[in-house]
Amino acid sequence: AVRSFDQSESPGFYFSINRSKIKIMLVIEKKNIKIWLNELSKKAMVLAPVRRGEESVFEEFTASTGLESSERPVLDLEYLPTLRSVKEFFFPAKEDIFVFDKSRREVGTPTGASGKTIIFGLNSRDLEAVTQLDEIMTKPNQDFFYFKKRNAATIVGLINESIKTPSGGDLVLVKINEDQY
Repeated sequence: AVRSFDQSESPGFYFSINRSKIKIMLVIEKKNIKIWLNELSKKAMVLAPVRRGEESVFEEFTASTGLESSERPVLDLEYLPTLRSVKEFFFPAKEDIFVFDKSRREVGTPTGASGKTIIFGLNSRDLEAVTQLDEIMTKPNQDFFYFKKRNAATIVGLINESIKTPSGGDLVLVKINEDQY
């Protein structure tokens, strides 16, 4: 049995289940991606590829991030390799891993160190890189700090080219046409 939901039941999404093949397909309109990311950013930090001039960088998505504009950061759904890798989220150049309160003589966790993060828009190359990084960080022993961040992160791929099976990612959006993923 196939059950489909139209846009009136879930704005911006179409949903289809084919139980005989256990296939689930969601379709989102390109114009609704920013609305979806805005809703996600209310619950977690969202990192996304944003065009700054001629280059794209992964940075925090905010309500002011647009789909088309020359005056503000623009969500880049078809970015080429970015100047800075998304890997920097897992391996920042500088990071507080603990804090020490001298007056109380206590060690604590820095504020904001453990929160949910959604990394949106990774292309097929970046998805494969994260998959390989996951494997590398388990050998010879699992890296505690890497997997603390990795387990708190949801990776959302955005594939614009035709491929058989995307590698990695917790959710992968594949381009259907110019207006839908």
